[in-house]
Amino acid sequence: MRWGFAGPYMGEYNIWQAKDTAKATIDFVADHGFTSLHLNFKEARDSEERFNQLAGWLQARKLRTVVNGGVAWASPDRDLVKRQVEGMFKDLDKMGAALNVSLIHAGVGGHRFQRPPLPSCEQIIDNMVANCAEPAIELLRRGTPLCFENHGDYYVSDLVKVCQRAPGVKMFLDTGNCYLIGEKTIPAAIEAAPFVVGGHFKDHKVHPDPGVLHFVLEGASLGEGDVGLAEIFRIIRRDTPNFDKVEFIWELVPGKDENGLDAIEKSWAFCRKMEAELTGGCK
Repeated sequence: MRWGFAGPYMGEYNIWQAKDTAKATIDFVADHGFTSLHLNFKEARDSEERFNQLAGWLQARKLRTVVNGGVAWASPDRDLVKRQVEGMFKDLDKMGAALNVSLIHAGVGGHRFQRPPLPSCEQIIDNMVANCAEPAIELLRRGTPLCFENHGDYYVSDLVKVCQRAPGVKMFLDTGNCYLIGEKTIPAAIEAAPFVVGGHFKDHKVHPDPGVLHFVLEGASLGEGDVGLAEIFRIIRRDTPNFDKVEFIWELVPGKDENGLDAIEKSWAFCRKMEAELTGGCK
């Protein structure tokens, strides 16, 4: 298991006051013991000078990146997707190695409960399979798998169907987003595990509010909420191929009135204890 950091970047992290927030973010992530972070190809694409800066900082701090390929994978417009895929591979060819890209991260767009004239969940899955099948195999061959996140828009089981029908496609499991769409976290992790190459590792304190028909999610340091992170870690450890290369990137939303730096310290203590108990230690 590899641990990364995705934010949110709280004020006490002193990133937004920096002259160059990208460099400050890279330094913050490395200084706090993480080995990967999210990056947008667009910033690296702005100029050759900027690309060289980012590549140099990332390589100096030995950080891997997870990037979004900028492809509308669920679009019915095959020509549009083809052009976007070509652009993604062009970016990878030019920048992938220098930016230490490990995963191509993607979302679907829309949600599974759309009604006509919008496409149904079944149509969206069909579009994704048609668009992803060949590029995903090539990305897997290159060592930068295409993986879809459950953004609280589709069930994990919906995305698993794409993985089953387009074998190169993988899962980016967000442990907390299951609650946003009414899923139980542990069954979702069991279903996703054979396809997981990364994810957002986050916790929430939750409770129902029948007065407004909401399920309320609140921030929590890792291990202090109701997601069941230790059990999810155990499932991923047991059922996920190439576990040592899984990029689990913290999305750490501190609890109410909790300092972000304190939340990082408590979360590391939880993760190290969990690693020692379940695996004898992780990279």
